[in-house]
Amino acid sequence: MRRTKIICTLGPAVDEENIFLELAETGFDVARLNFSHGSFDEHKKRIDMLKEYNHKNGDSIAILLDTKGPEIRTGIADSKVDLEKNQQIILTTREVKTTKEYISISYKHLPEEVHPGDEILLDDGLIALEVIGIENDEIICRILNSGTLGSKKGVNLPKVDVKLPSISEKDKQDILFGIKEKVDFIALSFVRRPEDILEVRKLIGVSNEDIQIIAKIECELAVKNIDGILEVSDGVMIARGDLGVEIPIKELPAIQKSIIQKARIIGKPVIVATQMLDSMIRNPRPTRAEVSDIANSILDGTDAIMLSGETASGLFPVESLRTMNEIACEIEKDLHILEPMHFKKLKKSESIVDLIAYSTVDIGRKIDAKCLVVPTSSGGTARRVARHRPNSPIIALVGKEHLTKHLKLVWGVETISMIEDYEGTDHLIARGEEELLKRGRYQKGDVVIITAGIPLNQAGTTNMIKVHFLGG
Repeated sequence: MRRTKIICTLGPAVDEENIFLELAETGFDVARLNFSHGSFDEHKKRIDMLKEYNHKNGDSIAILLDTKGPEIRTGIADSKVDLEKNQQIILTTREVKTTKEYISISYKHLPEEVHPGDEILLDDGLIALEVIGIENDEIICRILNSGTLGSKKGVNLPKVDVKLPSISEKDKQDILFGIKEKVDFIALSFVRRPEDILEVRKLIGVSNEDIQIIAKIECELAVKNIDGILEVSDGVMIARGDLGVEIPIKELPAIQKSIIQKARIIGKPVIVATQMLDSMIRNPRPTRAEVSDIANSILDGTDAIMLSGETASGLFPVESLRTMNEIACEIEKDLHILEPMHFKKLKKSESIVDLIAYSTVDIGRKIDAKCLVVPTSSGGTARRVARHRPNSPIIALVGKEHLTKHLKLVWGVETISMIEDYEGTDHLIARGEEELLKRGRYQKGDVVIITAGIPLNQAGTTNMIKVHFLGG
């Protein structure tokens, strides 16, 4: 059973029902809808297909809406323009065609926010410019490397604190669409500060608290503010595409490891994304480097790994997912090599719930428990147990459908829906035991660890550990 969760981006490559069904049956946990592309109608069809699949198969693939985010782009070019190293070029806020002399940019305030010596990157960093002067609405630059520029290419500004709004008007409309369609997660692009997350929470409102917000870390300012962002978000995505443009590429591996560690310490899910099997967009087999990248992300302790263009628009969507599944399952055969969350790394202010979670995992390892059973009303205890990466599967007994979806992003957690009222802890455990035995993976006499809270259904009250023999 795979412990690391997998996110698949849906798109034209899997819109045909038979291909989508093959993808779903191969096994993934969360469907990503990339709102940088596609219309509401296209995304609505994919959401309906997901909901129908979940209903027919008793499954619970969660839905993640990924916003486009605020962005700066170049203007239109009649044809691709060759830019030569050391030549001067002018960026202007006026609408002009891209030539060897001028490039139009979409952000009107950029001349006010850059300074001589700043670097401006075009087309995912393929072309670098250095600012040498500013005159009114024009930024005079020197081309640092030769390249070819087409239309509407992205502009990145490493080390420049651009005053773009945290969410664009398009993002707002997309989020409102997601609320209407009852998506489970919103991934907010180009987060820079904790306040960006709070602005989206305000837009979502208290009536839609079942939607969790994932902060996409893809600029240097977000890395600097990571502690505050983790505090107010429900999880983070290390979006290595733009992040690898915004920061020196050599720093990316260490930043990935650091963010994963920080997220695990506070029990927030973390996703590693972008170019994980990029070559499989075109080829049926991955490169050796891609296999190692996935393996090392899992060994770093990520909760989830993500496929983007591989499943959205690639030639081999099902093969890409199958490959990712196989790599994850192979690495997880030796769970002891996953870096443990040592108790000494936990905060001194950890609560009784955290101590109980740690002890549950510790006892489970020592007695080789078949599984760890975690009744949870908020998902918090399951996340606390999961951050220690136990050898035993984590079975969360949940009473709310949205919790089943939210835990789809948490490493090693499987869920059993228990939507009914209970007379007490013993009744709940008995019902959970019935469901475990029904699954066929467990049998009478198996030893399991149960951690629960008394009274039931109150978040943050986990205070009990029980060693239990199924059917005993």
